[in-house]
Amino acid sequence: MRRTSHEDWQLPGDSSSALPIAGSLRLDKGGLYLWTLQVVRQCEDRPQVHFGIHGLGHARPWRLVNTSRCSRSRDDGPWISRPGGDVCISEGDFIHCEADFRGLQVPLGRFSFAINEGPFEVVFEDIPLVHGAMNPVVAMGGDGTMVRVCAT
Repeated sequence: MRRTSHEDWQLPGDSSSALPIAGSLRLDKGGLYLWTLQVVRQCEDRPQVHFGIHGLGHARPWRLVNTSRCSRSRDDGPWISRPGGDVCISEGDFIHCEADFRGLQVPLGRFSFAINEGPFEVVFEDIPLVHGAMNPVVAMGGDGTMVRVCAT
């Protein structure tokens, strides 16, 4: 992974891998966390970018969303289609993410996202809060893929 500035991450020329890159934001039980990503550049051959959360050190639980269809996966399980139909996140789009780990009404956390100025969509409501802290994560595949972490 090459870091092109303090905010941009770019994938090296290896087209056979999808590198998970964890953010430095620590998501702890009891908090409400917001962050924004921008898809700057996607590889034409492998335009998929996955975003979501991982446990610290890329331990489980894993909760990921794919930008090509907004399908989702839990703990390396199968990709499940978006209930409302496919939505594609493309170059230039902003992805606003929210991790609600307050556990106000249930002992589980929630992960939601919104595209550009659209409404937030709850993707996962089953994030166990007993496994410790987690990090935001982006997994990128394909030569030249770049995602920017934006100030919120």
